[in-house]
Amino acid sequence: MVKADDFLNTVCNELNYRFFSGAVVEGFLKFLKAMSSEFMHYVPAANEEIALGIACGAFSGGLKSCILFDMKFKEKIYYNFNFVLENKIPLLLLGYSENKKENFKYDIPIKLFSKLSDIKSLDLEMEKKSSPGLLIIGKDGIS
Repeated sequence: MVKADDFLNTVCNELNYRFFSGAVVEGFLKFLKAMSSEFMHYVPAANEEIALGIACGAFSGGLKSCILFDMKFKEKIYYNFNFVLENKIPLLLLGYSENKKENFKYDIPIKLFSKLSDIKSLDLEMEKKSSPGLLIIGKDGIS
């Protein structure tokens, strides 16, 4: 289990993701509480579709962006995901799942989170492919 502060330090300070959006996900509550407006921005969204749109807008404004969502609702992201792929928007998708055997409809880089180096290797893969990437975080992932 990785501490939320260490996770945010890696994502925000080492990898330079500065913008987050998402609907409230119970599994990310500790992560949300550890967020700091000193080095990042978080915009809550009513649902996953809106979070995707907000994060794409932040990216177009020059910010590396992430969306937080529950993998139970991944179908809501699919509706507009072709836009993300066609425009090669390198969003970091942080998907919470109690079941680590998740499928994702699109062929993008995917990692199951267990240690901080997983985020770094996913980011490198995203950069090489000019693609979004999905980091699946389980209930024992962030404390």
